Amino acid sequence: MFDLALWLTLFSVCRWFYPGLSRQRAEILLRQDGREGVFLVRESQQKDVYTVAIYTREGGEDGTIRHYHVKKKDGGCIMCGE
Repeated sequence: MFDLALWLTLFSVCRWFYPGLSRQRAEILLRQDGREGVFLVRESQQKDVYTVAIYTREGGEDGTIRHYHVKKKDGGCIMCGE
């Protein structure tokens, strides 16, 4: 269930966190911003996994979006490659 109050609280504190945002929408937002290194964090479609999406200008005119999963493991977090 989507908790609007929680979403508003998290977004007001962490402007880089976008719960419920799709991969495609994340790419649109990052490309619209267009600044090297701009990023956001969204919930992955996988349970208990988050995705860090980062925009870079390398790779062509439209730039490239790189997606990295962040998973909880052994009391901490690990970041996995694309």
